[in-house]
Amino acid sequence: MYDEQKADLLLIDERKGRSVAKQLKIRYIGTAGILMLAYDKGYIGQPDVKICLDTMINNNIRLGKKICNTIMAYVGLEERY
Repeated sequence: MYDEQKADLLLIDERKGRSVAKQLKIRYIGTAGILMLAYDKGYIGQPDVKICLDTMINNNIRLGKKICNTIMAYVGLEERY
């Protein structure tokens, strides 16, 4: 699908898939990267990042505490998961 769409960037979180993408020299980004990029570009603020993370966690989207804490620190929030 990535090749068919001639995409510039692949959105993927799974570790195995990221490994394959890396081997194939495919540029990829995950959920954490999307949140940090949106923050960097000013599309969302600190409260929005926290709300996104809480919503994902509350809806059983697997996102490790380490990743969540990295995102929180990146946007300057001291609260940790």
